[in-house]
Amino acid sequence: GIQNTNKEMLTKIVNKRVHPLLSYSIHISHDRAPAQTVNDTRDVTLRGTKIHGYFEDLPNLIFIPEVMDQTGSWLNFFTDPKNRFPYYRNVHIIYPRNFGNSDRYPSFDMEEMANDVVRYMWKNKISTACLAGHGLGAKLALAVGCYHHDRVTGYIGLDTSPMDQRYMEPFRELRKYIEFLHQVPLNGVSRSQIEAWLTEYVEDRKWR
Repeated sequence: GIQNTNKEMLTKIVNKRVHPLLSYSIHISHDRAPAQTVNDTRDVTLRGTKIHGYFEDLPNLIFIPEVMDQTGSWLNFFTDPKNRFPYYRNVHIIYPRNFGNSDRYPSFDMEEMANDVVRYMWKNKISTACLAGHGLGAKLALAVGCYHHDRVTGYIGLDTSPMDQRYMEPFRELRKYIEFLHQVPLNGVSRSQIEAWLTEYVEDRKWR
């Protein structure tokens, strides 16, 4: 499918040399702290998953997934020994603001969101990194490169272009689900009822 093709492309771009597939262990750490609603855009904290590479002092790759995508859906790809990422990079898969368990703030200003990523780098002692993303994540990765070019060593964008997305099928599907969610009564309704409605109305489990 399209996503598999994108992942194959990403592997070829990042890994230019062939390494023997030695037996190393991969250490994965998850920031599971709950999202907070903050009052200042400068207080937004991004969270996600870090895949520690096989060696010390490896360069860093920061990957930002598409809207509604889970960081966990990319774990198998980045940890697969055949893709060789752990030989060359520490990989950070992070949610942008207002998604996953990253903090909430009522603004999607791209410069502010780029500052969120640089703030994540500062907190994780990352001086420079290659920025990559899928869809909206790719737009944000590019914004980081534009606003903070001194912190970015490379850019990889998957499924993103300066075009009107409103006529694309995935956009129409997402909009339909959001309109449905606006109609869901939250008062006096149990979580199991809401999950049952989602199961009935939202066919693709990924969107749930």
